[in-house]
Amino acid sequence: MVSAERRLQKLERSEVFAPDFPRRRHLTHAQWAGLSEDEQIEAGSSQTLAIRRAKDCRALVELIGEIGEAKQESTVPLLAKLWSGCALVPARTAAGHALRAIGSREARAALLSLIEDADHLSVFLAVRAVFDDDPTSAFDRFAPYFEPRRVSQPGGRVIPREVLRTFGHIWREERRAGEPHWTMREPGWFGQDERWMDLCVRLRRDEHLGRAARAVLRVADASRVGARLALARVAEGPRSIPWRSTASGDLLARYRRGEHEAVWTALRSHQAIDADCRAEAIAVARETMTRVARCADLLAERLAAKGWVALTGRLRWLPSESDKGIINAIEQFTGAALPPSLSGFWNEVGGIDFVWNYEKAERAPDFGLGLALVEMDPLHVCPPAHTTYLLEEWKERRSQVDPDLDDPWNLDLAPDYLHKANFSGGAPYGSALPYLGADPVFVNEVHELPFVEYLRLAFRWGGFPRLERHARNPDVRAFVAEMAKDMEPF
Repeated sequence: MVSAERRLQKLERSEVFAPDFPRRRHLTHAQWAGLSEDEQIEAGSSQTLAIRRAKDCRALVELIGEIGEAKQESTVPLLAKLWSGCALVPARTAAGHALRAIGSREARAALLSLIEDADHLSVFLAVRAVFDDDPTSAFDRFAPYFEPRRVSQPGGRVIPREVLRTFGHIWREERRAGEPHWTMREPGWFGQDERWMDLCVRLRRDEHLGRAARAVLRVADASRVGARLALARVAEGPRSIPWRSTASGDLLARYRRGEHEAVWTALRSHQAIDADCRAEAIAVARETMTRVARCADLLAERLAAKGWVALTGRLRWLPSESDKGIINAIEQFTGAALPPSLSGFWNEVGGIDFVWNYEKAERAPDFGLGLALVEMDPLHVCPPAHTTYLLEEWKERRSQVDPDLDDPWNLDLAPDYLHKANFSGGAPYGSALPYLGADPVFVNEVHELPFVEYLRLAFRWGGFPRLERHARNPDVRAFVAEMAKDMEPF
């Protein structure tokens, strides 16, 4: 067995402590939130340099793991340096976990010092260090991060969200008869202070932290949660929704005159629409999506001429009579009509699939761009028939959850850009329902744009919106100009 002194010496001599070894860039949550996607990639470039230079990363990670298991306090200063500045991600990750395992005051101070660091693991381990130190004082130490003014600032949601995730659900295979598989991750910490329960109840409808708060309450003691919810509902009274019923009266005419963006901006200004206002929005949406359908057909024709084959077999799916029944089922389940932009798309366009059929033997045409599929994010919006499986998933979830603690229903409309290129990726793009306004955000897509704006972005880049990352490439500019030529504005 390697002695403690020997482990310390090996760590000191590691190449990651060389003066010229790449160091990670420190960014706060607010700074990270202000960066473009390209700037975020550039901020992490030192990680790529570090992994290329490291000669034996696995051996270093194993050494750090041994140090953590041995709780070797003499190594804390070196581990703290690795944790703070090392750009070699596997080594830095191991150092962070080793510091937590050692658990001395100095080790926890090193973790806590990076709570404002933009890296997710920095926040995760800093939050855990506070709970490890004294769970009875954790609420008071974290309370300032939950102040509304602070949460609303760029990057202000990161720390409070991670605090709430501390109590999130975990799957337990071994359990007593009658107990659920999904249980709270840290019930002991949660139970140390009743204020955690009160905080989650208060935040359950919060725009920024509501989803995380509801996730905690769903796995907390049901009887206690029910009692707190009953008290909260009485204190809060009925929820007030600012409905807009009166139509502007001129939006369709203005849209036809070419005021496309201004009209949709006006429609989005209303949180909830009904009656004449909704009828006017539907009319504008129908006009918009009629144009989108023509744009889709134009792009599909040009793509087909270049040998592009859709994954589903069709570059455009036309609306069908069966769509109406599916739309009705979704509306009945969510308790609200589909937002006009989405219902307009399904009724006038149907579906679009510009995802290359990666199941074919041949490679996708690269259009002379020299870019991989993962750099393109081809436009895809499912027709209604491709979403029916969601209804069964939703029904199963609804039967298990208090309606006041349920999350919006995610209507998945497209795979993310990684799945479109046949890689394991993130959450699907789509819309959160019910949505009472005119044009919901296309969630999980990096731009987080309203649906109509996302379609504009996609067609502006020839059906491949991720090409905007290569806007300086003359070949990309030429391809986009060719594909978008004579495209009808909408």
